[in-house]
Amino acid sequence: MSEKKSYNIMRHDGIDDMEYVEELGLDPALAYTPEINEAIIEHVAAENFAGYIAQGIEPERAEAMANDLANKARATVKEAQPILDKKG
Repeated sequence: MSEKKSYNIMRHDGIDDMEYVEELGLDPALAYTPEINEAIIEHVAAENFAGYIAQGIEPERAEAMANDLANKARATVKEAQPILDKKG
């Protein structure tokens, strides 16, 4: 029986892709695929946007703030991916 490979950026800390799927309500088809990180980022960006709106921040500013954090997360994933891939 082969073990499924997790692709999330936190996999080497023992977090399985399916844990993110269940916790964030993501499509289970994303588990064990490289697309899981982008789905996580998009989910968190939407939550951040909603949180900013709840704080009374104007929608345009809230979107810019959420997008800024999402882009930083994407950069982190891109930078870490080669290192994580070497670890397996």
